Amino acid sequence: VPDCGLRDEGGVIFDFGPRQFTMVLDEALKPKIRFPDGSLKTDLPKPIKSDDAAIAEAAVARWKLLKKMVAETAKVQGARLEVAMAGDRRW
Repeated sequence: VPDCGLRDEGGVIFDFGPRQFTMVLDEALKPKIRFPDGSLKTDLPKPIKSDDAAIAEAAVARWKLLKKMVAETAKVQGARLEVAMAGDRRW
């Protein structure tokens, strides 16, 4: 099963230079961004002037790619799990 770059302790860090955000998965396996204050949003914030433009641009590109990867992986693995459960598969 692909891990989509998620760390063992959970999440992926998106670095904007002075600011960092963490991607986590919610209960429906939808990617969310955890802000430093603990709040969850569905998307990365827009870079601001104090952010490193090159680093922030790379982080945004990585976020877009990871969102697609997670959606596809959840779709495929969810269907696989459903088939296993319907067939009384035990682990």
